[in-house]
Amino acid sequence: MSLSNYPQAIEFFKKAISIRKQVFGSLHPTLANSYSSLGIVQHRTGRYVEGIESLSKAIVIHEHILDSLHPDLALSYYNMGVIMFMSKEYSKAIFFLKKALVIQEQSHSSTHPYIALSYGSIGLTYLKVHQFLEAKTAFSKYEQTKYDLGYAHRNWTLYHALQNQPNQALDHLKKAIQEGYNDLEELQDSKTLDPLREHPKFKKLIKQLKTKQAKAVRANGNLPHHTQ
Repeated sequence: MSLSNYPQAIEFFKKAISIRKQVFGSLHPTLANSYSSLGIVQHRTGRYVEGIESLSKAIVIHEHILDSLHPDLALSYYNMGVIMFMSKEYSKAIFFLKKALVIQEQSHSSTHPYIALSYGSIGLTYLKVHQFLEAKTAFSKYEQTKYDLGYAHRNWTLYHALQNQPNQALDHLKKAIQEGYNDLEELQDSKTLDPLREHPKFKKLIKQLKTKQAKAVRANGNLPHHTQ
């Protein structure tokens, strides 16, 4: 969904909530789903306070109607953790992310993507408050899931950059790119990476990634178009 479609999406979900309240009452799972969807869109448009309010309503419904280990409840907790992170409410983010993880570890295998995402998010949140031991533990758990080795090395890049260990950080960044990590926007904008920016190896890796992406764009542009 493009940013231009978000206002229409918000209006759609608000109308759906109004209708579903009238049809199903205030504690129905479809109503919780509408609140969740609304909260996610509000989060993506930077309306964090409104997003928190919508997700809180989804959580209240899910806690009332679902089993305490239901995956949908875990998803609601995870979404709330993410929006708390974006709101810089880091202690609250950790609280909700850990609540999600408890359910996920009961509901899924140890290598499930949801578990990996929760560990990754928990680790990034701990980095924000400079709790490095806890971040290291979470990133190690993420890596053990083997969900996305590119992002595993990206996590360690951020970790070592904040620890003022540029050589280790750059080694992991090189491995991250080799494993498919290609988020140039994060590499260029993340303040966590500021200690690396003037390092020749960092500049070289950024240049290589830009060249690689430019080649991919040109290659895709030269692909034959399918006719209908």
